[in-house]
Amino acid sequence: MTHSTTPFFEEIFSYPIGEFKEHLLDGNNGRIIFSGKYGVGKTRFLQNFFKPENQRRHLGGEKYTEYRLSPVNYSISQTDDIIEYIKYDIIIEFLRKGVTIEKAVPGFLHTLPDFLKKNLDKVLAAFIYMIPKLGKEVYESWEKLNELKEEYLKYHDNATRQDDDMLIGQLTRIEAKTGSLYANDAVTAIIKKVVNRDEQHAILILDDLDRLDPEHVFRILNVFSAHFGPDYYDLTTNKFGFEKVVMVCDYDNIRNVFHHRYGERADFAGYMDKFYSSEVYRFDNRQAIIAILKKVFNSFDYQIADNQKTQVRQSLFDDDFLYEIMTLFITAGRVRLRTIIKLYEKTWNLHRRQILFSSKIDPIKAYQFPLVIQLRLLNDLIGDPVLLDAILEECRQKSIGFVQRDRLFGLLIVLISYRRNEYLGHPKAEYSVDYNTLPLIVRLNENSSGFLTNVSLYSRTGTHPESAAGPVFIASNDIFWSAMKDAIAELRRVYFIT
Repeated sequence: MTHSTTPFFEEIFSYPIGEFKEHLLDGNNGRIIFSGKYGVGKTRFLQNFFKPENQRRHLGGEKYTEYRLSPVNYSISQTDDIIEYIKYDIIIEFLRKGVTIEKAVPGFLHTLPDFLKKNLDKVLAAFIYMIPKLGKEVYESWEKLNELKEEYLKYHDNATRQDDDMLIGQLTRIEAKTGSLYANDAVTAIIKKVVNRDEQHAILILDDLDRLDPEHVFRILNVFSAHFGPDYYDLTTNKFGFEKVVMVCDYDNIRNVFHHRYGERADFAGYMDKFYSSEVYRFDNRQAIIAILKKVFNSFDYQIADNQKTQVRQSLFDDDFLYEIMTLFITAGRVRLRTIIKLYEKTWNLHRRQILFSSKIDPIKAYQFPLVIQLRLLNDLIGDPVLLDAILEECRQKSIGFVQRDRLFGLLIVLISYRRNEYLGHPKAEYSVDYNTLPLIVRLNENSSGFLTNVSLYSRTGTHPESAAGPVFIASNDIFWSAMKDAIAELRRVYFIT
């Protein structure tokens, strides 16, 4: 059964903490761009970092109060309404955190002078009614005073409305989709008072910018830039008085979108420098992802007897092929943390799947050829067959070396040529194979128990299939990665990889 909740791995947060702490505590960094590729765990890292217990551990105390906004929904709003939605979301954050608003209600003596000043004609009229010589009864005069009293009390109530009442009113107004860019300055003042009370260090995190449609990215960014502070060039003042503002995004991806939209000669650096104070913080948790790989592998469930599970795990992971190739891909920055975590405690029923390479030969069970399951797991760990093919092609073009190249290449050739050679059904001593114009000889080293786990590969002395085996064949880096691509393509052809 797939894990129902997202698992927590301490390793994910251990590696980048020191660098981010130094960047965050720099007093000159009032605005921070927290950059990393989509899916590498930026949000989860920040959520974990600002937990009170982790602040006490890493910062020596609960230094920051975190307010988190997601501008995704702003993209469907009118530009003039976005700042109102920001206020709305900040108020929601107050409610989520259980923030209470101070009730500083002025007394009657504070509001009475202003009332008298604004309503002097009504006050004098009331006193005139009290003069007996004008023929008015005291009772009638008292009625007038009573009416004036009720009007004064109404004025007093309006003049002393609570801050929390105003916030609730703001929520109602925003939900009714009314308002304008600079309305409700009183609400802005209240928000500023709350985030700065008791000298707390308030930090505003603008998350999920990666999820914005490219058409809306710069419209949203322009709104934020216009409302950072009263002075466009002041990199220390932020809207609503937040001590720090952190924008979470993929800086490189935004640059690509910017140049696609405005042209290669457009000044991207000049546009973005107002969003950060010193330099872009590059979130790098590749070592953290590598550190959890084996935990994810060990969590897989196969719904078979325990003694069989041990055997399956050994056949898939003891050779470290998956660990080493995933480490290579992670180091190259091509693997997303999110995709790997999704596989935690996943149930696999691959080992008993039948694979029919050709209608002319008998099918095999996947467990008989562990490499086919490993390649399927590799595909799922990457999360996208198109991306996997692109990574393999990049490795081929760059002629990237791989430690297990020579051991694996022979097995890859067996997989690619299985439809023409029934290696397990009617095993022979040698098989003649042509791959990419290379004349080869395949010898099965371990086949007595019906498994394909080890083969030897030789160059043929001639192009004829009956030619003798020559020296051991040593694959080049580029031919190895080509064989990886072709082997995965073969598993797609037989629908073992989809």
